[in-house]
Amino acid sequence: MRANLLPQHSSRITEVTYLTQTFQRPQNTPIYDANGDLVQNANPNGYLIVPASYTVDGALAFATQVGTELGNTENDLGATVALDMMGAAFLPNGQQDLQRTYPESTGVHPGDFVSAFTDAASFNLGLISTYSGIGEDVALQGGGLLNEFHALFPANKHAGT
Repeated sequence: MRANLLPQHSSRITEVTYLTQTFQRPQNTPIYDANGDLVQNANPNGYLIVPASYTVDGALAFATQVGTELGNTENDLGATVALDMMGAAFLPNGQQDLQRTYPESTGVHPGDFVSAFTDAASFNLGLISTYSGIGEDVALQGGGLLNEFHALFPANKHAGT
């Protein structure tokens, strides 16, 4: 599995300021080289571990699309379309679901969960929901409803993660 480390620092991205911290999970996540050998102390600063294809610019581009729909006043469906975009993108195996980006991760189950990306997935949800105008509270409520749905209808083994 190829992944990148996203440095954690205070940055200003247009109107969104995100402050990050050293996370224990990525700091303690085993990282292996191309030969499969464990790299000792590979992430001492606790940078977020992201899929190799992840970029903040890509996340912001998606957030801009969501924000455009949210601000659509031509009809009454702007908010509905924006929330639908968010829901579809963050569903398991959706385009913004960073935790299931390596279907070949074990070769057993397509879309296997990659726990090394959990903190980055939380960062990504916060970034997109804030930048788009959806807001963190609405995004968290939507995620909670999705987890409740999966708990009632457990077709997805990763509900609640």
